[in-house]
Amino acid sequence: MLSISEISNELSVSTATVSNWIKSGLLPSNIDSESIVSIRNNLLINSTKLTSRANKRNSSKIFIPLEYLNDSSVVFLFESIVSLYVESNHSAIKFLDSIIIAYLVSKGEITLSNNKYSYKRMAIQKELSNNHSDSYYVQLLLDLFNRHDTSNVTDVLGLCYQSINSEGDKSSSGSYYTPHQIVSDSFINLGLTSSSSFLDPCCGSGSFILSAIYLHNIQFENIYGADLDISAVKLTKLNILLAFPLIDKTPNIYCLDALNDLANGNAFCETNFLLSNIDVIATNPPWGASKNSLDYHNYVEILSSKEIFSMFIYKSMQLLSKNGKASFILPVSFLNVKSHNIIRKHLASNSTIISIDLLDRAFTGVYTKVFRLVFSKEIVSNNKTNISLHDGSTYQIFQSRFLSNKSTVYDVNTNNFDELILSKIYSKDHFTLKGNSKWALGIVTGNNKDHIQDYSSTNTEPIYKGICILPFQLKKPQHFIQFERKKFQQVAKDEFYRAKEKLVYKFISNKLVFAYDNQQSLTLNSANILIPLIPNYSIKVVAALLNSSLFQFIFLKKFSTHKILKSDLEQLPFPILSDNIHTEIERLFSNIIIGDTDLIDKVNNIVFKIFNLESCEINHIKTNLKN
Repeated sequence: MLSISEISNELSVSTATVSNWIKSGLLPSNIDSESIVSIRNNLLINSTKLTSRANKRNSSKIFIPLEYLNDSSVVFLFESIVSLYVESNHSAIKFLDSIIIAYLVSKGEITLSNNKYSYKRMAIQKELSNNHSDSYYVQLLLDLFNRHDTSNVTDVLGLCYQSINSEGDKSSSGSYYTPHQIVSDSFINLGLTSSSSFLDPCCGSGSFILSAIYLHNIQFENIYGADLDISAVKLTKLNILLAFPLIDKTPNIYCLDALNDLANGNAFCETNFLLSNIDVIATNPPWGASKNSLDYHNYVEILSSKEIFSMFIYKSMQLLSKNGKASFILPVSFLNVKSHNIIRKHLASNSTIISIDLLDRAFTGVYTKVFRLVFSKEIVSNNKTNISLHDGSTYQIFQSRFLSNKSTVYDVNTNNFDELILSKIYSKDHFTLKGNSKWALGIVTGNNKDHIQDYSSTNTEPIYKGICILPFQLKKPQHFIQFERKKFQQVAKDEFYRAKEKLVYKFISNKLVFAYDNQQSLTLNSANILIPLIPNYSIKVVAALLNSSLFQFIFLKKFSTHKILKSDLEQLPFPILSDNIHTEIERLFSNIIIGDTDLIDKVNNIVFKIFNLESCEINHIKTNLKN
């Protein structure tokens, strides 16, 4: 059987990625030299959920986004299209031109005779005036389309485009198209009718527009859309024309920068009509996209972050009519990350937040969890926002609560009973780590394969990754390194690694995991360092509280992220302790780290008692942590 390091080398991914795949059940725990070949081949044309989290912007990997497909019976069709694309050595854009011609011929919009095309409608001919298709691949693709029934696939062209577009291109532009079910559900509570004006300001290939057409009978003349990707704009126009077979005119879809040009006198000819006149907006804006050419001066005062999706929210509030509604698919970071606080406050103060639906992870190749935000421009006093968690539970909370939170955090994981418990906890006099701690990142080597080995040798010492951290203590050493500061990309001061006592914690995690270290151990950047300096607290007592059930509950309800951030940890409440209680927790901790894990429950019970929690509150906390 192959080691994790050997698997990592064979698949050209990090050992952390391999471990994550195995932990998630995406790879078997036992892999031999024969099975690794098929796994490696599957990473080139990948219809599974195997995704590396590193260097995506440089990745040439392609995969079929199955979550975007609403009919699984045609998976083979798209796998065949991807295989032809790989064989062709064409650019994605050129091969897309061949796909478009073949598909439109199969739909009867184009007649093919002696390699000459005849168009049924002038509007389609206009869109294809610059087509550079390859007749050989057009014929092969046409044969595929003729052999497979795609009538149940909402957006064949968009799915083809996403399947042949590299992971790097998707990542750099933030363009991951939205799964079919999420698109259709985005129109709930929007009140869209055939006479409503509808806009998708970052429309991609038109999935939201197609849903508005097929599910809500939106009329041709009421549809507006924009995108920076000229190929996506072409696909959207063609998709709309296919949906309206009797119409022969160009749809209102434009290749432009919606943030700066839409309704500012640079588009749609009658641009001013759009401003404050759009009834419904539904979209999945780009996430993390870097577009240096954009001029952001219109957003400086309102945004603390230059994230594109925050700007689209602000822009949409300008475009909506008085009673207009919008639905956005966004990363969960919007809910609580400090850099989005201004737009969160603006939204909570100037709109009615109808619902927030947590959707977990929804996109192939994307680790980030997502949610749906639905809001109305019409302000309703004392509004209760509907919250839906990905486990199916639902409840309502007053929108005004968001405005009372620090940095206007949308604490959607906290129901009313949770809020009562948290208020009780924070009402007790306490210290925090802010101003009472030192922090450091683990080592960034620049290339772990060159520096880290799985065995001890001369001049090496143990180094710990995030996966090596257990509650209370570190695992036995599994990785070793020769510490040469000048050879590393980033390294903290020796005083942190060589501290007499320190805490080491997982950075990528959805729960608090803190280990005590008094061996002056080295850590990688997935294992960060905390040296607490809370008055009258020993480091062991701090570690005990951080690993306790109560603190897990606080973290879950207040932050609920997959990253353990310093800014979040600095808000945790460390109560003033009597000498007796402090001594008892320290004694229990010392016994836990030498193997007496049965004492963990005793620590939890002491922490519950410190905050004067009642049995019903304790049971509620335990139930939440089980789920």
